[in-house]
Amino acid sequence: MSVILMLVVLPIGFLIEGTSQSGVVWYLPSVCAIGVGIISIVWAEMSGVVFPASWGPWRWTEGTVWLDKCCIDQTNDATKQAGIRRLKDFLARSRSMTVLLGPTYFDRLWCTYELACFCDLHSKKELETTLHFVSLEWAWWTRGVWLVRGVKLSEWEINLLDNYSCRDASCFMPKDRGTVLARIRKQWGSEEAFDTFVRKEFPALLLRGKQQFMSRPLKTMWKTLELLF
Repeated sequence: MSVILMLVVLPIGFLIEGTSQSGVVWYLPSVCAIGVGIISIVWAEMSGVVFPASWGPWRWTEGTVWLDKCCIDQTNDATKQAGIRRLKDFLARSRSMTVLLGPTYFDRLWCTYELACFCDLHSKKELETTLHFVSLEWAWWTRGVWLVRGVKLSEWEINLLDNYSCRDASCFMPKDRGTVLARIRKQWGSEEAFDTFVRKEFPALLLRGKQQFMSRPLKTMWKTLELLF
């Protein structure tokens, strides 16, 4: 909100004051917002360095983020396996999931397994609002093309899904591969059933995610205008 006020309200405030003789300081709320924004950034940067991270500006928010790489204890195999065994429980307690998509995402066994678990825990209707996709491959300058031609999956996205096989996917730690494949067989009955789920269900989920990604800036702009006017 501070950034929005700074970038939108402040210039408009100066313009209004320059053309108005009323003497009203329109930009004062934005100047205060700049100060609040700077304080928040410094506060966040110092959290976990100068004072405990739990004292950060996020301490009053109800929302939390669970990131597997950071939240599963990687100290040794025992702690890692304990976290892996609870993976489905973590996903079940998550209200939403954000996928950081890239050309190698579906090549990574852990990523695909986590996504498939989340999808298995929610209905297709629920996934429309709980599953989000973000990708650096979806450049902002392609939005115009999407508006004209409609949102479609790219060739590399289609190929990744059409040819997906969990046995071809890799793990950062090779010894984790057997663990993940065993959990896939236990949860899905067979590796082939898991592969079929990915090939059949993920294209529609990914396409919906791209559509939401394209429309998000427009929704944000509209909400900003509602706040201002």
